[in-house]
Amino acid sequence: MIHQAAELTDKIGKLWCRLMHDSVSWPVHRQYHCRMCMRQHEVPWAGDATNISVIKISAAASERFNRLQRAA
Repeated sequence: MIHQAAELTDKIGKLWCRLMHDSVSWPVHRQYHCRMCMRQHEVPWAGDATNISVIKISAAASERFNRLQRAA
């Protein structure tokens, strides 16, 4: 019973923080913290890193890009 009350209080506190506090830190280690109440929140994009898609650039496109960088 006490454990359930503590979980409910924590959920309400996190919701209150997200709605009312606007002083958050930069995300570090997939989390950021509120500077007002010091609660830690996970960043929304902290999902599985294996699902990130990677775009491969062909060798010709890569060479053109390198030439553009040298010209600039």
